[in-house]
Amino acid sequence: RRKEQNRAAQRAFRERKEKYVKELEDKIRQIQAAHEVHVAQLQKENEELRAILGDIK
Repeated sequence: RRKEQNRAAQRAFRERKEKYVKELEDKIRQIQAAHEVHVAQLQKENEELRAILGDIK
């Protein structure tokens, strides 16, 4: 009986851990996607500012 409880507890722990890792991986993907969007926006803004600077000179 004790072995069964230990197995069940271990299984539950592994399932919680797997769920937690998947959630972290999803968060990483979301953050990476947002980061790529921000980088693209900053690159565009940088190009626009360089163009304006070129016009001023």
